[in-house]
Amino acid sequence: MAYAEDQARTAGLPALTLFTNEKMHENIAIYTKAGFLETRRMTDNGFNRVYFRKDLG
Repeated sequence: MAYAEDQARTAGLPALTLFTNEKMHENIAIYTKAGFLETRRMTDNGFNRVYFRKDLG
């Protein structure tokens, strides 16, 4: 995750975004601990997804 953040900063991106399935409780905990904030939940193509964002500023 640190590598992705470094690459995004180098590219001048303001944030990283990602999503996971809501059943992946371990992923949700990891992303939250890494500083990502949940932005929404929605069903997409039959999957219940949880979306996250981490500002890099």
